[in-house]
Amino acid sequence: MVAEVQNTTTVYFDEIRRMEMKLEGVAPGTYTLELSFETRRNDMMVGDLVQSALIVSTKTVEIK
Repeated sequence: MVAEVQNTTTVYFDEIRRMEMKLEGVAPGTYTLELSFETRRNDMMVGDLVQSALIVSTKTVEIK
């Protein structure tokens, strides 16, 4: 793992969200970006959440 960013959001409809990641010190090259979406909140009991299966998407990116 070279870098990690976490973001909390609430989505009820389709959404496009921009995320930024600081890449200082990351060498140029080809990397695999993994996006993971999970139903988790620290302020609610698990039984009170509308649950969803874990969603993981990967994409190859190039840093120049």
